[in-house]
Order: sequence, then C-alpha cells, then structure tokens
Amino acid sequence: EAGAAGGAVSGGGEGGGFMTERELFKRAVDKWGRQSQIDMMIEECAELTKALCKLKRKHEPSDTGALINDICEEVADVQIMTGQMQYIFGVKDVDNWHKIKLEQLQKLLMSKK
Repeated sequence: EAGAAGGAVSGGGEGGGFMTERELFKRAVDKWGRQSQIDMMIEECAELTKALCKLKRKHEPSDTGALINDICEEVADVQIMTGQMQYIFGVKDVDNWHKIKLEQLQKLLMSKK
C-alpha cells in the first residue's frame, strides 16, 4: 500500500540519494499544491477505470497482455496518489478506515449469504 510504509526510493533525493515515499509525497504536495494533487487523484482513478473498461470489452485475445500492462501501470499511479491523499488527509485516519473496511470484508466473506 503506497504511503503507509514509507519505503525508500533511490535516485530521487538531492545528489541522487534516497527519499522515503512520505518525503516524495510531501515534496509533490509542496510543489504542485493540495488541490492539484486531489485533482490528479481523480484523474488517475478515471484512467484506471478506463483501462478496466477496455479489458472488459476487449475483442481480441492478443490484446489481453497489453491491456493488463496498462491496468498495472494505472494501479501503480493510483497507489502513488493514494499515498499522497494519506499524506494530505492523515495517514492514521486512513489506516483506521482501512482496518475497518478489511474487517467488514472479512465479515461479508464469513457470512453464509
């Protein structure tokens, strides 16, 4: 999950050093602004939606690999933007909701309905 772990990313820092994801997210928000990054999140979600819809309506089996590659790229973009949203709105609050949602999913999966 992007943003929560704060793993190091090489080559991004001053002099080619390492920056944590959190540092990258902070710098992105500082550079482009909160509202711009919120708008970018919306755009990236739309691009993922579009890629998924293309896979759903694909006509040629030979298209599948390229379509899945596009989906993977868009998932990565959404994960990065999700990390920025966690930075903007508060990692702890998002983490709390994440736990609640996982518990809800588990309950649904365990129910006999």
